[in-house]
Amino acid sequence: MQGAQLKTTREMLGNLSPRVRAKILFHRPHLQEKVNSPSFKKRTDSSSFTNMKFIELMIPPPVVLITMGLLMWLTPIAVPEQLASAWSIYFGLALMLLGAAVDGYAAILFIAAETTISPISPQNSTALIVNGIFKLTRNPMYLGMAILLFGWALVLQNAVALFGPVFFVTYVTRFQILPEERILSQKWGDAYTAYKSKTKRWL
Repeated sequence: MQGAQLKTTREMLGNLSPRVRAKILFHRPHLQEKVNSPSFKKRTDSSSFTNMKFIELMIPPPVVLITMGLLMWLTPIAVPEQLASAWSIYFGLALMLLGAAVDGYAAILFIAAETTISPISPQNSTALIVNGIFKLTRNPMYLGMAILLFGWALVLQNAVALFGPVFFVTYVTRFQILPEERILSQKWGDAYTAYKSKTKRWL
């Protein structure tokens, strides 16, 4: 019976986030022995690998942008052009310029606020920016990159290349934006919660 209870406790602790688990252990130090057991450590390490949390904030979005752009460029080699039209090139170029402008404007706001622009260290932010384009979207730089990739797909005149911006948005949301939101919520508290309630993640 006691062994079953110990197993249940380990399973419950293993499913918690590190921050919540630390708080519980602070108030209940007797559980620390259970956490230090080899079976618990093996379970938590396996859990982190399974949900891929180890990738969070690891690859900067600009690197993902460039990688997807190159893969999209190689797409016509495998799949013939499918959007052969002059309008797609002009419209695509216009979108690329728009995306670059959005990124540039957001970068200027970061610099003006004298806060970090690094996507891999949001915990180092010294200001919560809510003005300018940040009134329209919480992630203008990532939005600009997605727009740029969508424009690039049109310039390439290949419908298959549209997988690029779709993958970018999916990847950045899961492994960049969600971790950032957790960190900023802890750092800025109610101010960030209020900002999230009135401004969308993308658009």
